[in-house]
Amino acid sequence: MARSLTAPATWLSLVGAMAASAVLDSPVPIGFGLGAAVLTAVYGALSRRGAARDGQAGRRGLEALAPSQLAQVQALEDLKAKLLAAYRALPGGEVLVASSEHRLDALIDAFVRLLSSLNAYRTYLNADDRQAVEVELAALQAEVAREENAKLREVKERRVDILRQRRERFHQASESRELLSHQLATIEDVLRLAFEQSIAIRDPEVVTRQLDAVAKDVATTQASAREMQQFLELDEAAGFRPEGVRVR
Repeated sequence: MARSLTAPATWLSLVGAMAASAVLDSPVPIGFGLGAAVLTAVYGALSRRGAARDGQAGRRGLEALAPSQLAQVQALEDLKAKLLAAYRALPGGEVLVASSEHRLDALIDAFVRLLSSLNAYRTYLNADDRQAVEVELAALQAEVAREENAKLREVKERRVDILRQRRERFHQASESRELLSHQLATIEDVLRLAFEQSIAIRDPEVVTRQLDAVAKDVATTQASAREMQQFLELDEAAGFRPEGVRVR
């Protein structure tokens, strides 16, 4: 609020109101000017306070997240608000805010998308389903080894091949899940680091480079996640989609 009251535009409007009062020999213009300045300051303060709160409401994909995951996203929103406030306090800080805010929003959006992908993988990687595939594969391989009917052996061998592919999918999804978990932690860590550095910041470019580097890593991870999602969709179309949902 104090920043809004001391803004150049506010002072100019007050000076104009004072001049009008002097010319008209009336206190009405200056009264209106002061009232407008106070209202502007209050509105600015409320807008800044509501920015972090409204940020999460505008993000897509939140409805699919668990309460604990929503709390993680809100923690990042709060961290973003503190970080931008620290930047604004610096000389020329508005320039740093303008260059950093969209990067921070992009990272939080990516965080939400990666959480959704992680949930899909954990649904797919149901331990009971994986164990069932292993048991069925072992039993079917034993049947193929002793099957004497050529046609039956051919059919069973095709089933063995399909089960092996499913087992490989489980392995790939497990690796992707681990990658996603580490990438999510990286986003959280880099935002905390950026805030800690903002307290005694010396080179704003360091922050920008860090955010850009993490954004590139996240883009690579999301590309891998999309590839794995195609595998999951193929299994779902084939009727292999397991039931149940697990969350981070």
